Amino acid sequence: MARIARQAGQMAGGPTVSEDLEPLIDRLSAEHETLLGLLNEHRIAIRTADGPALDRLAQAEAGTLGRIEVLNQRRVAMAGGDSATLAQLAQLLPEPRKSEVLAKAGQLRGLIERTRAAQRTVQVASQSVMNHLRGLMGQVGQRLSHTGTYGRDGAVRSGAAVVTGLDVRL
Repeated sequence: MARIARQAGQMAGGPTVSEDLEPLIDRLSAEHETLLGLLNEHRIAIRTADGPALDRLAQAEAGTLGRIEVLNQRRVAMAGGDSATLAQLAQLLPEPRKSEVLAKAGQLRGLIERTRAAQRTVQVASQSVMNHLRGLMGQVGQRLSHTGTYGRDGAVRSGAAVVTGLDVRL
């Protein structure tokens, strides 16, 4: 943190705590709001089995996560390569700005927690759908295999030998 304090506001050409921290928090908040909205749409698309929406949402989520990563890299650069949190960086600001930025950082933290909860919900729902589809595929494979050579998971299994005979005499 001492190295961060020395570098605050002094990085030539790079992001500075005094000028860039609050806009960074605002942009991170906007991106997390966007991601939260996309995750809610994703959950609905899973529930309604809307394949095209799932594709569109997966791409939109990837783009949003990429922008969040770029913003996170700016935070690291602002901290001089350290892993300081936004709240720790805000501690370097003078009052009353410090209190305002700390409040925004706290709001962002809550938004990130809600976003992570939504991500877990979508992950669990996606896994449930995948397990259901695996079960269906296993049932279909089992029903279509009159010889019993396919197992419940759809993989080829060696089963009992099927002995058949055909009389070709006329």
